[in-house]
This record gives sequence, structure tokens and C-alpha cells, in this order.
Amino acid sequence: MAVLKKITMAAVCAFALSSTAMAQDAKTVIASAQGALGNVKSITYSGSAHDVAFQQCVVKAIFVGAPVWRVVGLDRRLTPELARMALDLADERRSAGRPVPAELWLALGKHGGERGVASLAKELEPANGERDGRRAAALALARAGVAAARIEAWLAKEKDAEVAATLRLAVKFARSGAGAPDAAAFHAALTTPPTGA
Repeated sequence: MAVLKKITMAAVCAFALSSTAMAQDAKTVIASAQGALGNVKSITYSGSAHDVAFQQCVVKAIFVGAPVWRVVGLDRRLTPELARMALDLADERRSAGRPVPAELWLALGKHGGERGVASLAKELEPANGERDGRRAAALALARAGVAAARIEAWLAKEKDAEVAATLRLAVKFARSGAGAPDAAAFHAALTTPPTGA
């Protein structure tokens, strides 16, 4: 299943990022997608952050479950438009009764505004049974620039030990002068069992 997601992601990105994809035959598009899979450790895109194709590629990667944290330069390419698109996807997923992919929160950074913080708060609600999504939302609070005191308010109410540990980590990020976790640190924090931070 993971390989299928990667192939789908590569095919979509190859199509979306190629200005001549419409003129190419199917074999050329497939060959381009297979070429993109040669280095599955990262996804490199050289266009500008404001390029609609880049934003669509990131949202499609989120949609198919591809590793968004591997998009090279994602943190410096975050924009209000990408955040809006990601938040729209989160709203659509919730409306359909589906979980919000944890990596979706990587697309916000400081660009989600109050709508983003409200969506993160909704994701953090204990009624949300998706622990990975709740932990990702906790880290995304730090990425969004939410004050440590505001994150501590969520921490004070948290009953799940793993989510609480991730909220403590988010508080540390929020208080540190180093800033929020980058995409790789975000991924590492979610794939490593919390230790109580």
C-alpha cells in the first residue's frame, strides 16, 4: 500500500509540475514518475513557494498519505494559500467523518491564522480518537507560533499521557529561542514514542 501511495504521489507530482505533461504520451509520464521514485528519501521541487503546482503537489501528497515531511524546503515554502488549502482539506475530511492526516499540519506553519489555531484546537479535543493526529496538532501549535502559556492550557486538561508528553514538547519549542520544529523534527517527534518530554 505504501508503494502504491508513493507511485500515485510521484505520478501526480510529475503531472502537476510538468508544464508540458499534457503534450506527453502516457509512457513518458509514467517514466517520469518512475524516475521520481529513484530517490524516495525526498521530493524536490525547484519552483517558487507561490507556484500553484507546488501547493497542489503538497496537498495531493497529504491526500494520498505520502511523506510530506520529505518535501525538500517545505518549511521555507509555506504560504497563506497553502495553509488555506490544507485547512480546507481538514474541513472536508471532518465533514466526511474521516480522520485528518497527521502530516496535514505541516502545511500550516505560521500561516494558518486563527482559523488554523481553531482547527488545531478541534484536532486536540479528547473526543478525537486519533492519537497521532492529536500529537501532530500539539506540535503544529508550536509551528504556528502559539504562545507557551496557551499550549500549557491545553496541557493542563490533557488526560492522554502520549498527547500530554507531546504538548510538553510543544511548550519547550514555544519557549525556546530556536523556534518551532522543522518538518523533519516534526516527523521524528511523531514517530518516536514520547518519553514525557
